[in-house]
Amino acid sequence: MQKVTRTEVTTHTEHNRDGSTTVTTTTRTIVEYRAKEDAPQPEKDPRQPPPRRYSPIELEQLQPLLDKNRAWAHMFRARNPGMLEELSKHQNPEICWIGCSDSRVPADLVCGLEPGSVFVHRNIANVVNHSDFSCLSVLQYAVEVLKVKHIIVCGHYGCGGCSAAMSHKQYGMIDNWLRSIKDVYAANKRKILSLHPAQQLDALVELNTAQSVWHVAETSVVQNAWARGQELTVHGWVYQLEDGLIHDLKLSVSAKDEIDEVYAYATEASVQSLERRRSHFEALPIMPTIQEH
Repeated sequence: MQKVTRTEVTTHTEHNRDGSTTVTTTTRTIVEYRAKEDAPQPEKDPRQPPPRRYSPIELEQLQPLLDKNRAWAHMFRARNPGMLEELSKHQNPEICWIGCSDSRVPADLVCGLEPGSVFVHRNIANVVNHSDFSCLSVLQYAVEVLKVKHIIVCGHYGCGGCSAAMSHKQYGMIDNWLRSIKDVYAANKRKILSLHPAQQLDALVELNTAQSVWHVAETSVVQNAWARGQELTVHGWVYQLEDGLIHDLKLSVSAKDEIDEVYAYATEASVQSLERRRSHFEALPIMPTIQEH
C-alpha cells in the first residue's frame, strides 16, 4: 500500500451587519492508502461483487456521528478523568440487561448509568429461549465471568414485536422469531381478550417479559450459579416510552426452588449432596428382622 497525503482547504465568507466581511479558512489533512501502481494486482474473482464505496452524500450524512463522538469523548474525559483508560483494562458490571432492540430503550441511558455499568444483550421483543445461542452466550459470560448480581429482562409498552405477534400478517423470516411470543399469547388468550382492546398489547408485553424471566431462571447457567452459592437474581421490568419510567413487574427469581420442578437441573452440588445422603444411608446399621411366632 502507498500512503498518500493531501491537504483540503475550505474558505467560508461571512458578511457582517456592519458591512464588514469575515473570511474563515479551514485546512484539513487527509491521509489515504492506495495500492501501488507498479505492484502486481491480484486477479479479481468474477463471483465477488466489487467493494462498496460510500458516496459523498453518505459520507456527509455519517460525518456528524464522528463529530459528535469526538465531542462526547472530549466532554466525558474532562468530566471523568482517567475513567475511560480504566475501563479499557477491565469491566465490572453488576447488571446484565436483556432488552428489546428498539432504539428508544438504551439500557444505560434510561437507568442513568455510566459506561461499564451494564452488560447488554438486545433482540426483537426481549425474547429468551433455549435455542438462542447468542443470548445464552451473553448470559453465560455475564454470570460465570463477570459475576453479575442481577439479570434484568426489560420489555417496553407498545412493543412492535409483540404487536406483530398478535396479528395474522406475515412479516418474513422474523415470523419464526415471533413464534414464541405467539405461544405466550395463545396460552393467555382468554385473559388478554377479557381486557379492553387498548390494554391487550401492553398485557402481552408484560406476559412476554415474564416468560423471558422464567426462561432465564430455567437455564443451567443460572441454576449452576445458585448451586455455587453465587448471589444472583432475575428481574422483570417494562419501560414506558411516553414518560421514560420503568415499571417493576414485581417478578424476581433468586433460587432454584422457585422454578417449575421439570426445569430444575441436577447440578454438581445437588449430585454431591445426593451422594452424601446415599453414603450416610448405606452406613446405617441394618435392623434385625423380627420373626413372628
